[in-house]
Amino acid sequence: MVTWYEINEGIRRCRMIKDLKKKIECLMSLMDKYHDGMVAYNLGEVFEEREMHTWALFYYSAAKDLFLKPEFKAKATAALTRLAKLGHQFPEKKPRIFIVHGHDDAMKHEVARTLEKLDLDPIILHEQPNKGRTIIEKITDYSNVSFAIVLFSPDDVAHPVGAPEKVKKRARPNVVLELGYFLGRLGRERVIVLLKKDENFEIPSDFLGVLYIPFDKSWPLNLIKELKNRGLYIDANKLVD
Repeated sequence: MVTWYEINEGIRRCRMIKDLKKKIECLMSLMDKYHDGMVAYNLGEVFEEREMHTWALFYYSAAKDLFLKPEFKAKATAALTRLAKLGHQFPEKKPRIFIVHGHDDAMKHEVARTLEKLDLDPIILHEQPNKGRTIIEKITDYSNVSFAIVLFSPDDVAHPVGAPEKVKKRARPNVVLELGYFLGRLGRERVIVLLKKDENFEIPSDFLGVLYIPFDKSWPLNLIKELKNRGLYIDANKLVD
């Protein structure tokens, strides 16, 4: 049986870690293990200290739901109220994930359905109503998301002028354009590329610092790991429910 001391000692060890990413990873591993309100509350504090208010609200809310004692629920409620008074908006119940895609429909649908299983809300642009808007206007209107997942599939071929022997496979131009947009909109930490490997597939050199996850049999677990490392709590058991 898990003891209160065991959980608090784990929290104490995590909070002593100076590196932010490692501190979050430590607390997230405790969250996976115990699913405890105090762990969630400490995650909220860490994110609030770093002014990552969306995630702070998310974990304070989780703590409020998990706490059993009224005094602890009141503590989590006070944290939520404090951030609300500062003008920080509570996030969607389901974190929204924008999916940038090319012509590989099977890849697109597999990713979208996997995100739904994980209780995330995939946003696919062509599934949203146009309302008289241009493509750029729609992207802008739907870009208020937690993360963007960009699907790099070998949909096009191209070669330098006068050198057809140097033909390369490439992602669609719109995919590269939207990758650049979301890097500017969300920052590199909130953009992940799923790469469908293929012979002679060219990756844009300007984006070599972006995280690429191979689209293979292990991609769902690797994606979950990266999302969790970046602050999003996900229950991997939902993949097999």
